[in-house]
Amino acid sequence: AAVFVLWGLLAPRPGTDHAVRLAQTVRVLTAPGERVLVWTMHPETYWLAGRPPASRYLTAGLLTNHSGGRSGADVGEPYAVPGTWQVFRAETAADPPRLLVDDSRGGDWSPRHLPTLRALIADRYRPAGTVDGARLYVLRDR
Repeated sequence: AAVFVLWGLLAPRPGTDHAVRLAQTVRVLTAPGERVLVWTMHPETYWLAGRPPASRYLTAGLLTNHSGGRSGADVGEPYAVPGTWQVFRAETAADPPRLLVDDSRGGDWSPRHLPTLRALIADRYRPAGTVDGARLYVLRDR
């Protein structure tokens, strides 16, 4: 039993370590209370950063049908839960997030495969760096 406890304490946690590094950067680029959008399948970044989400959709799953075991053939806007993109567009238009984080890291649910998200980034945001392959975008001043 002691071996398992020790392993649990000392084993590498690449997913958690990534989320912690990402959250640290989110805190640097935003002020407390500023809404952020983390395009991810791992919503712990919101909690670790202490920033409110810009949408009710905390992961990309309902908007893309991406989840464990699904291939790219069944992932994308056409496979979303009906009505989710309309709600997402309304939420991000009414109160645009100060920071948008693309944590898809090139997955089949990345913005390059999603016209709505790709247009939002192109129209409203400027690049602000990367963290472990996650791309960060800051809202342009208008």
